[in-house]
Amino acid sequence: MPYHLFTRPMLIGLDIQPHEIRWLRVSQTRNDLIVENFEIMPRASILEPDAAGYWSTLQASLTAIVAAHAWQNLPVALAIRATDVINKSLRVKSGLSNAEINTAILKHIQHELPGMDVDICLDYALMSPPTDTEQEILFVATRGETLQRYLDTVQAAGLKVKIVDVDYYALLRGACYGLRSSHQAIGLLLLDEVRSIFIIAQDGKILLAQEWTLIDADRPARLHQCLQLYTANEQTSPIEKILLCTVAMTEEIAVIKKMCMVEYRIPVEIINPWSKLSLNAVCSPEKFQHYAPRLLQCLGLVMREVPRW
Repeated sequence: MPYHLFTRPMLIGLDIQPHEIRWLRVSQTRNDLIVENFEIMPRASILEPDAAGYWSTLQASLTAIVAAHAWQNLPVALAIRATDVINKSLRVKSGLSNAEINTAILKHIQHELPGMDVDICLDYALMSPPTDTEQEILFVATRGETLQRYLDTVQAAGLKVKIVDVDYYALLRGACYGLRSSHQAIGLLLLDEVRSIFIIAQDGKILLAQEWTLIDADRPARLHQCLQLYTANEQTSPIEKILLCTVAMTEEIAVIKKMCMVEYRIPVEIINPWSKLSLNAVCSPEKFQHYAPRLLQCLGLVMREVPRW
């Protein structure tokens, strides 16, 4: 059994889905990241956040997990769904203070959504070096009530929320871990037995995101629709390549690769972000390989503590 000396525990990546709860624990050595433990726990009932009993059943499930793994007061990073946030880029005057940028964002939101006078929680990042007159920012905003529900529920279960992210951004960060950075538009296609997600991003900004379940059986056709939608806009940047993350190679994958190359001249690259991490001896390699695509969002959450990804 291998021993990893001088390991530093990191955040727990917590991915709350309507049908299951996913979590991942990773530790860090000087030169390596190690998967210490992971799990995907089905939920007793599939509920959306606005359904009666959603938050109480979620708290009960999380409390059981905390008790089973002795996680009391440990820090976690969790994600809220992209459908619960406003995510946009905005140009503001150069040299504004943090408070002035927040005010500019709130004014923009109220202009775009008249009557939006509820409590808003927001965050932003600079997207490029400012010019003499303006700078571009990317902001995300959500209702304070929505965010507080997540915080209250997770913390009532015994965990300490350290970071809140947006699910698609966490997924993108996890999938791109260890890859060479690029300023070109990149596609990410995640295929697993539960859902399929296609994201196009450039310079850290998501340009398009689509998600569909296995009920939509013809996944190549859905991807074709997404690419048609994106390429129909002449102002969009060409897609350099599509990164594909999946469990197994199938005929469906061959169809997708051929379609992207023949019809759109976009190469498809099979990726495995987990190849950059080691697996603790207590973890089952077979189980981990089966779960790996569904744990990518958790990986992206814990990567918030790693300076470069």
